Amino acid sequence: MLSFNEFRLSEASENTKAQEIKLEIAKKFDEISEIKKSKKEGDVNSEVDALNKQAAAYLQISALMKSLSTEIKASAAKGGSTNIY
Repeated sequence: MLSFNEFRLSEASENTKAQEIKLEIAKKFDEISEIKKSKKEGDVNSEVDALNKQAAAYLQISALMKSLSTEIKASAAKGGSTNIY
């Protein structure tokens, strides 16, 4: 069974899919900012944990950006807008 977001994305236009991916990327950057704030000065374990969480978030951002470029290419091929900002 599809989740609501999966259904919405499958039914959405190419432009809406790109907008959804951009939103997810923005959320990941916000998540990274929160992770950086959570680390405690002088606590090595806290710093290592924060670095590992940041690395995981950046990995997800990379995958999202690749998905976004694919959506933009698909949209351009169909005559849609390529303005990502």
